[in-house]
Amino acid sequence: MRALASLLLVTCCTYAHADSLPSFLNTNETTRNLPVPNLPADAYRPAAAPLKVPEPSPSSAQPLTMGTKITIRKLQIEGGTRYPLNEVGQAYQPLLGREITLAELIEATRGITRRYQEDGYLLSYAYLPQQSFDQGVVRVVLVEGYIKDYQVQGDVGRSRARLDQLVAKLQAERPLTRKTFERYTTLMSRIPGITLQASVPPPGTTDGATSLIAQASRKPITSNLSATADNRKGTQALLGVTSCRTAQTERPAHGAMLFS
Repeated sequence: MRALASLLLVTCCTYAHADSLPSFLNTNETTRNLPVPNLPADAYRPAAAPLKVPEPSPSSAQPLTMGTKITIRKLQIEGGTRYPLNEVGQAYQPLLGREITLAELIEATRGITRRYQEDGYLLSYAYLPQQSFDQGVVRVVLVEGYIKDYQVQGDVGRSRARLDQLVAKLQAERPLTRKTFERYTTLMSRIPGITLQASVPPPGTTDGATSLIAQASRKPITSNLSATADNRKGTQALLGVTSCRTAQTERPAHGAMLFS
């Protein structure tokens, strides 16, 4: 049987990310990159207003850059259930009470995301929401991704009930792990009569909810007739009807033995 491998894809559209996350998690790919939860420095600049506004005065707040200086006096960590908050806070302990750059703060946040990924939590990460860092207050949000629902694109026929059972196993785990995702998407690939590709977009909300998208197509049916000579029983023919599979040999799903 052909196992269906997975690709993780986790993105975050907050302003304090240095790199973009993968666009999707795909079970047909075997190589995954750890999500990098920080956007480039330009993302810190406020979006242009649709209407013309007066030019800011010299005293107005300046856009943040990777070199912006910050002194962390208070750390607020929001969300997350897998790790004790005091453990998460240890990633920032060397930065507290002294002047640091925004780049250093982002790198510490990346470390939390790396821990999620190394522990197998495919859709989980940490990020810095939009903030001004006034009075040295820094907010960190933990997103722990899980599958809330799923959509089927294509015809799965009578296999829908089996697909529902397998997706329910994925939905039951919060946050979703790589092991569980690979196990049940592999079982999906073994559903007879259909070809199925599963993908998971990154969580779009801070509660971590996302949807699994299953793209399905029906496998063509082929028939074959083979004959062998048997000295005791004469000619023996095996008529088989099977679903096509690539580069694999399987026993016929249904067969009839004909003797002459």
